[in-house]
Amino acid sequence: MINGLLRVTGQPTLEEGTGETDFAPARYVGDPWLLTSLWKELDLDNAFRCVLRSTRQFDADRGLLSLDNLTALSAVRI
Repeated sequence: MINGLLRVTGQPTLEEGTGETDFAPARYVGDPWLLTSLWKELDLDNAFRCVLRSTRQFDADRGLLSLDNLTALSAVRI
């Protein structure tokens, strides 16, 4: 069937060949790709993002104090 279609389109048959070898890149379908696809398919990334977003807290005073300490340390090193 394939040879018939190749003849109709004017291309060389499988037996005749073209004399050239072509390689097409293939995607590695391994565990990371499979798990990432499954994770996105089940929409777990958005679910965890929503859950964790509500529990994140930021202590502004502590953050500013640590920045102040870093600037004090950098002034001492110079």
